[in-house]
Amino acid sequence: MPRRAEASRPSVPKGFGTTDEVAQYTGFSPGTLRNWRAQGKGPRFTGRNGNVRYRWSEVDRWMQDRNQTP
Repeated sequence: MPRRAEASRPSVPKGFGTTDEVAQYTGFSPGTLRNWRAQGKGPRFTGRNGNVRYRWSEVDRWMQDRNQTP
């Protein structure tokens, strides 16, 4: 089966995204992302005390590692 062309994937935003933005991009709920953070799972993030940000390149890498496409 041929691989899907990289050009057909959505472009990855630059910089950092909020929990809500990453939830929309990945299709997971903000609550799931919060639970994963508490469990040490999910995409890498930075910040704390309600100021959590995800680097988009890390989110994309995490999605690719799981063979999931936003």
